[in-house]
Amino acid sequence: MYSCTRMYSRTHVCRVHLFAILSAVVSVFWNVIVKKKIIMASLDSTKICFICEKSYKESESIVHVTAKGRTTLLEASRKRQDGKAEYVENHDTIVVHIDCRKWYTCKRDIEVAAARILSEKTKVS
Repeated sequence: MYSCTRMYSRTHVCRVHLFAILSAVVSVFWNVIVKKKIIMASLDSTKICFICEKSYKESESIVHVTAKGRTTLLEASRKRQDGKAEYVENHDTIVVHIDCRKWYTCKRDIEVAAARILSEKTKVS
């Protein structure tokens, strides 16, 4: 094994040190860039609450939406005019926080959201 015991000038780097530097750079590249892409790719629709668009943990209060629940979410989205209806139509598995679902499907909150959209449209006109 080659060990670096000689004094070198400031511009000279021995092969052992060069290998250590390159290994560190590759390690940083792998940990920061590649792993981040893998993690982001694994965050598919089953790991994100489609209402608040935040990731959830399995320990949180979540619910897997059934066919009837999808219909309810679809109706709520169409009344709210928030563009989430397309998501509901295109995904078979939808997971949401229980509190988000309660808020999103509450008739009173839907009416408030619809009124807000209507008032914004009249202000623009």
